[in-house]
Amino acid sequence: MTDDTLHASIMRGLQQTLAYARGDASHVRVITPEKDIPDVKNLRKSLKKNQQDFALAYHINPSTLRSWEQGKRTPPDYAIAYLRVIAHAPQIVEEALSS
Repeated sequence: MTDDTLHASIMRGLQQTLAYARGDASHVRVITPEKDIPDVKNLRKSLKKNQQDFALAYHINPSTLRSWEQGKRTPPDYAIAYLRVIAHAPQIVEEALSS
């Protein structure tokens, strides 16, 4: 898979994830991920971001992020998928969200 193909595939998946998060499932094929929930705090730390910067970069409500990290709430399925995309290609996600 070329970098352009990978980029396009990730962008398409991210757009579908965001559309689904907004309640538009009309063009989205929903695949429920395994309940292997990413360790949000370790993901954030691996990207060398504090909570505020991570939340801002990936458009996540800071209080939601804190509650995920503290185990008070479990991310919904679409957020688990989104966190996996962030873990796999954080720069591409940031680029997609800034355009």
